[in-house]
This record gives sequence, C-alpha cells and structure tokens, in this order.
Amino acid sequence: LVSAALAVTGCTDAGLYAAGAGGPSGPDRAELKGTACVPLAVGESFPVKVVYAIEGGAGVDRAIVGNIVDALNSVTAQFSSPYISFAVIGYHAIATGLQGSFVRDERIAQAIVRYGAFQETGPVSQRAPLRLAHSIISGDMQTGCRGQVARTRYYVVQIILGQDTSCANPVFNAGIDAQCNNFLPNEAECSACELGRVTEELKDLARRYNAGEVTVQPVYVRETADVTTRYQAAAIARAGGTELIETT
Repeated sequence: LVSAALAVTGCTDAGLYAAGAGGPSGPDRAELKGTACVPLAVGESFPVKVVYAIEGGAGVDRAIVGNIVDALNSVTAQFSSPYISFAVIGYHAIATGLQGSFVRDERIAQAIVRYGAFQETGPVSQRAPLRLAHSIISGDMQTGCRGQVARTRYYVVQIILGQDTSCANPVFNAGIDAQCNNFLPNEAECSACELGRVTEELKDLARRYNAGEVTVQPVYVRETADVTTRYQAAAIARAGGTELIETT
C-alpha cells in the first residue's frame, strides 16, 4: 500500500571566517571554503510512527477486506526495523482504535485480525478516523521525550473505500465547522471542507509539539471510481501534504 524512497545525503556550500579586533579585513582573518555533506535524518535515532486507518464494516466486500489484511501483514513484516512502529484504526460510522498506541510486536498482528472481523454499521465517516488519529498522535507527542518527538516522523495512511457522509449525519459527527456547514445542502462540498480542516489540525500537531513531521496519505481503493469520493479524498491529500493514491 505504501512505498517510500529516501535520499542518501544532503549537501550545502559554506563559508567560515574568524575576525579579530581588527575586523574582518584584519591580518588574522582565516577563511575556509568547501562543501559539507551530512546523512539524511533516518535510522534508529529518528523514529517513524505509522497509523493505518482502514475503512471496514457493513457493505465492504469481504474480498477487499482479505486483500487489505494480506497487504497490512506484508507491509508490517517488511518494515521490521526497530525504529518503525504502528497503530491501527478501524472505522465506519465511528473510529475504533484496534491498536491505539504505537507498537512493533504481536499486537499489530492481533489488531489486523480484529480489523478482518470488524462489523460496524451506519453511515460512513472519513472524518472519524482523522480525529482519532489526532488523539493517538497528540497523546504520543505529549507523553514522549521532547528530544525524541522532535526527531519523529508521523504518518497517517487512510484507506478509503466510499463516500464521507459526515455533513449529512450530524448526530454521528457533532461539531462540523460552521464555515463548512455553510456549503449545505451541497454535502460533498461540506464534507471536503471539513475533511480538509480536520486534516490540517492533524498536520499542525508537528508545529504545536515541535515534532519532526506529520503527513497524511489517503489511499482510495475502488473498482469503479466515484467522483465524490475521489474529491473528498483529494481534499485530505492536499491538507495532509501528499497526493491522492488511487488503486483497484
């Protein structure tokens, strides 16, 4: 579901001189010129924490669920480095923390099994998992060592299968932003506005808690593309600093 490419080094030109009492033009001036290259900030000192938020429950094709389970098992096994950890959210009308903290042991496999048995019903909310991811990540930032949080990258990978209906179901989704509600009765526009706003709040956690990075990557899984779902998912991608991934 997700692939990443990392650059090896970054370089910068630098000039350095020391000036004595005579000023920079004095006889004691020494100037060093050259190129300094340093490794990219990756490895055990720079943790990566991934939240998988996966739509499931009533109406989701069991074949798709099976494929997602296989993909999650594969990707968590592939990224076996100790500095990469995972949390898992299942969602439909509401979001459930199948694994509500970042771990890297057998609890991930157990959470994936629970997703396979996820049977929630009701109107679909793409907003709910973003709000729960906000809680999980902000909790981790607040309780973590400040120095480590400053070196940590957080990624939210949201698997989307259908339209968001948050604006049409205020009972399930209280607190829709007033500016977004102004788009009603155009529910698609209201939802796109709200999803973008909630994603921006999630991404802003990096600034609020001085973390390394927060990125949100929506993945739209479909047989035949739905224009409204694509539009809503693209709003998440724009606010999350990514581009929408669309796949069968």
